[in-house]
Amino acid sequence: MPVNPILSICLPTYNQPNSIRAFFESIKNQLSSDIEILILDDSPNDDTGIIIREYASQLSVPIRYIKGEKSKIGGYDKALLRLTKEARGQYLWWYGDDVMAPDAILRITATINKNPNLSFIWLNSRDINNEKDPGLDLGGDKYFKNGSEIFEINVGLLGFP
Repeated sequence: MPVNPILSICLPTYNQPNSIRAFFESIKNQLSSDIEILILDDSPNDDTGIIIREYASQLSVPIRYIKGEKSKIGGYDKALLRLTKEARGQYLWWYGDDVMAPDAILRITATINKNPNLSFIWLNSRDINNEKDPGLDLGGDKYFKNGSEIFEINVGLLGFP
């Protein structure tokens, strides 16, 4: 396990074992040794945990699984904060339990390596059920000149944490 991975992918989930399986299938060919994956699951069953342990035994990156209770975690926002505290990476990627584009991790790590002073990267996303829905489209991937610029744009879901 890398002591200081470049990227920590932080993924809170609740009762989404099929989504977790689809997530791992979408990233399994994108992984490198300088990445870690952290998953906090606060669902009452262990279906998600079984799938995570299955992939942890197959993949060559550290996967840290945290089992929590929804009443103690406090929902999605607090789950992200908990994962942020647990992460060892130089950069964090808050991610949902959805599939990832085939080159997403490569694009993120290449951007980090070319621009090591970045503090925030925005990538457009698409609705998993409707690829024509751009979610929040900022007109392509974008770099921001300062930490507050992203909040000056109507960012919708970015305001949740």
